Amino acid sequence: AEKQFNLEAERNGGKPTTDGYRNLYQAYKLAGMDLHAAQTLEEMNDLYPNNSNLNEIGVLFSSAGNKEKAIEYYEKAYESNPANSTVAFNLALQYKSTDPSKFVEMLETVLKLEPNDPEALFEKGKLQTKKNKGDGMALIEKAFNNYKAKVDNNRLKDWEFSWFESCARELKKLDIHRRGDGTRRL
Repeated sequence: AEKQFNLEAERNGGKPTTDGYRNLYQAYKLAGMDLHAAQTLEEMNDLYPNNSNLNEIGVLFSSAGNKEKAIEYYEKAYESNPANSTVAFNLALQYKSTDPSKFVEMLETVLKLEPNDPEALFEKGKLQTKKNKGDGMALIEKAFNNYKAKVDNNRLKDWEFSWFESCARELKKLDIHRRGDGTRRL
């Protein structure tokens, strides 16, 4: 993929193409090289603004363990689209360990944008339970029920299962097992 990227750039007068960047990013991502994938998208964004997903760059930097860069790109993504609850939640999670007040603020923003967002409900429920404020367990139960409805309709995404499992653990509903096709269910 790197060789192809360089060949395409050479054919384009030395300037990498957006297709070249996308192919290289995909190859890095498939290889589990999140930092390289993030840096590739970052470089593409610098050369071709608005041609890469700022949230995805944040996700990749976060996966690679670079919180500062993740926050930078989540903030850019949020500034460009403040109505996107996914971006707002990703930003909130980055603030969780670095700035607790911003974490709470962004959770509230997510829940204003998407009142039934199960991840935000779960996180807010955990906060309320920890601080003995409000009915945190009711929020966790609501998140659990949102996930359970997805399970019942075979719409639970792979990445959602760990959130669902976390809700179940908080609620002490630990009947987790695998179905015959290998998918996990509660």
